[in-house]
Amino acid sequence: MNQSPGKITSIGYGRLKKADPSSGRSYASQPTEKSLRGLEQEQAGPAAAAELSHSSRAAVQALLQTPLDAVYILDADGRVIDLNDIAATRLGKPRAAIADHIIWDFFPPHVVRFRKQLIDGVFASGSSVRFEDERDGVWNDTIVYAIADDDGRVICVVIVAHDITESRIAERELRRSTRMLENAQRMARVGNWDVDLTLRTTRWSDELYRILGYAPGEVEPTVDFFANHVHSDDLDQFLNRTKKHGVGDYNLLGTQAEYRLIARDGTQKWVIGNTEAEYDTEGNICRISGTVQDITDRRQMEEVLRCSEEKFRSLFMGSGEGIVLYDSRWRIIGWNKAMERITGRAEHDFLSKYAWDMAYEFLPDDQKNPALLDMLKAKHASFVAHQDFASGEFMMFVGDGAARTISYTTFKIPAGAEFMYGSILRDITDRKMVEIERERLIAELTDALAQIKTLKGLLPICSSCKKIRDDRGYWNTLELYIMEHSEAEFTHGICPDCIRKYFLEACEED
Repeated sequence: MNQSPGKITSIGYGRLKKADPSSGRSYASQPTEKSLRGLEQEQAGPAAAAELSHSSRAAVQALLQTPLDAVYILDADGRVIDLNDIAATRLGKPRAAIADHIIWDFFPPHVVRFRKQLIDGVFASGSSVRFEDERDGVWNDTIVYAIADDDGRVICVVIVAHDITESRIAERELRRSTRMLENAQRMARVGNWDVDLTLRTTRWSDELYRILGYAPGEVEPTVDFFANHVHSDDLDQFLNRTKKHGVGDYNLLGTQAEYRLIARDGTQKWVIGNTEAEYDTEGNICRISGTVQDITDRRQMEEVLRCSEEKFRSLFMGSGEGIVLYDSRWRIIGWNKAMERITGRAEHDFLSKYAWDMAYEFLPDDQKNPALLDMLKAKHASFVAHQDFASGEFMMFVGDGAARTISYTTFKIPAGAEFMYGSILRDITDRKMVEIERERLIAELTDALAQIKTLKGLLPICSSCKKIRDDRGYWNTLELYIMEHSEAEFTHGICPDCIRKYFLEACEED
């Protein structure tokens, strides 16, 4: 059991006011009868007056019959003179077990001290008291009425306790929700405002003050004050010279708008505003409310992203390599100028087409068939499942029917939880032709070299006549052997030494 003595949230004083049986509530804000002459003899006991006036009995009976509140009637000793069924139910006992007993016997000591002190004060002062307290998780709005005789002596009190637990829970939930809303607004940088055209009042949330650079409540929230912080270039969004909405010169209605605010310290903030109106039964606008969200960070990020996109677009379109971009489903979303040069086709011819449809379109007509298209689809599906990177070459037949040799590199591009794809294509037809020519020349040189006869190794030669022995054992003249084993041919002449040796007489004559 909760041992807390309770919490007093408010106390008020006054005298008995007649209850309204239809409402089930009674309040002691103003005295309505100077006194009650007492309770009926059989109810009041020896300490009470002998009789009650008709109006007094009616007032007490009305209190006892309230359908929503617990009602007790106590004498100065705390003895229960009467109570209603709701009071008995709250104490967990039948009415007969409570009536004519001391009320304090049914409460723990710490509660007795708290409530007895208040009730004794009512007997002493003759003024009613009202308070709110909590016990065991139950909140009560309690009024203690003083009932006096003709001499002004308080002979008993009537206690009316209204269970306000649900309303207190609702208040607590409202406070919690309000705190959550304030926290959410602070984290999301969203403020809200409200203009009551009937009462001519304006309210701002704390976050709206902070967006403008003020402490909550620091300035009076008015439409004019807010408009003075709107950037001059954006103020026309708020001006409405017809004043058709009755809020000065400002047209607060609109679906959504982005504009700039100049905060207290001079910084510029981008915000997005949303506005809606409420109408009275005659169709006139009676209230305008809206939100203002600080999107400065988002706008700055968008600007950075825009610059990055422009740089990427410049690189993308200006690249000498053909580049194709695909979405997560292999639909073409980008086609640069180099691709137009390679294929002779513009970007709009292929946007939103699938990659395999593009590849299929550049095949020669005599090769196109459904099975080949299915194979291209399967190839792309295999790449998605098993590869992050692929490269190779293929033949592309462009509009003039010429075959072009294309090299490609395809890769994945992370895009959140999915992937985009990209391909870089190069027209290597000229390079391939150079390679083919090079291979042809290499083959010719190889053939030529194969036909060249070379002399190598040891040659058996006669030391006297200079004949050379061949592989078959025959001795051949030097000239014949060289001619058979090389491309060399001989022409004969005579050197000066041999002339002198063999033709000495001719030399002497000269």
